[in-house]
Amino acid sequence: MEIIVTVGLMQMRARVLDAVKWLRVRKTFGRLHEKARYPRVEKGCSFVQSSRIAVGSHVHIMAFAALRADAVGHIELDDHATICNFSIVQSVGGVIRIGQRTSIGDFCSLFGQGGLTIGSDVMVASCVQIVANSHTFDDLEKPISEQSCRAHGIRIDDEVWIGTNVVILDGVHIGKGAVIGAGSVVNKDVAAYAIVAGVPARLLRYRPGAEIAATVD
Repeated sequence: MEIIVTVGLMQMRARVLDAVKWLRVRKTFGRLHEKARYPRVEKGCSFVQSSRIAVGSHVHIMAFAALRADAVGHIELDDHATICNFSIVQSVGGVIRIGQRTSIGDFCSLFGQGGLTIGSDVMVASCVQIVANSHTFDDLEKPISEQSCRAHGIRIDDEVWIGTNVVILDGVHIGKGAVIGAGSVVNKDVAAYAIVAGVPARLLRYRPGAEIAATVD
């Protein structure tokens, strides 16, 4: 009898905690028409300017991730997108769009000042830095921190695989189906279906069947 009562209390407590969590998500993202459109939000997540964060259906935001929009910029997560543990997505006055079924790995940093668009079915491994702006440093009389920024934007097309610890710099376009090797620094455009690696990233080869795939696309 005591065991049954204890299990019952544990189940009740779990339901109460689930209800509190649900209400917190509703408060953060406003009143949406379908329950499926509320993201699955794990513990420790933080949101800034949540009214400027748009989410699709079945979005998953994992533990301690941070989404930071602002009065000028905004963030859009399409259906089934995933932001993994401890990652930061920050608009910095720009627009960040993340496509369907795209996964942003643990400990990533995405900054969208010049605009950042990531397509569908993109795999971003852990500790990737994607920075859509850069500092100017031409004036030797002023500290670099006081000089202006350039922000051209970054575009990553569908089905790209980005390895761990990659850095993608402002002004880059990565074509469909490209593969970026771990630890690379990408400072130039990458062609569709190309495999690149290195610092700076350089072309190693193209994926098998790339010419046929490019013709079909």
